[in-house]
Amino acid sequence: MRLPLLALVAFALAGCRQHTLEDGAYDFTTTGVLRDDCAVDGTLTILDRGTLTTTGNLVKIAFTSSKPNLEGTYKFQLEEMVLDGVIANYTVPIRGKDCLPDTLSLHMETKTVDPANFTGTTSITFQSLTFPECNCKYWYNFSATRVP
Repeated sequence: MRLPLLALVAFALAGCRQHTLEDGAYDFTTTGVLRDDCAVDGTLTILDRGTLTTTGNLVKIAFTSSKPNLEGTYKFQLEEMVLDGVIANYTVPIRGKDCLPDTLSLHMETKTVDPANFTGTTSITFQSLTFPECNCKYWYNFSATRVP
């Protein structure tokens, strides 16, 4: 009888564990382009400053300049996050011309460096049904530093 109760308590506490990364505002900096099918030559800046909020293993980054809110979770028993978000009606320069894709799908994978810094990779998929020349993918590495 005690064993199932202990297992239940352990399971409940696992969802509420503390993480070393501090909540708050972070500045994002591109540290390297991995793949640029969009021919933006590393000049694309979509994610600049965002506020990280953690609730147990759930995470959210709300960006200040009407960009997407990325939502996701910490990986099981790791200080690494996986987040996703979508932007609609966002004009972006692709292959030298302004494009208005139907959606920009963002996927971010991170690793905590210390309580005030994390690094990771972001992939952005630009999708347009009307303008196929605006369809492309862009991957880059970034670092994020907590703003005092």
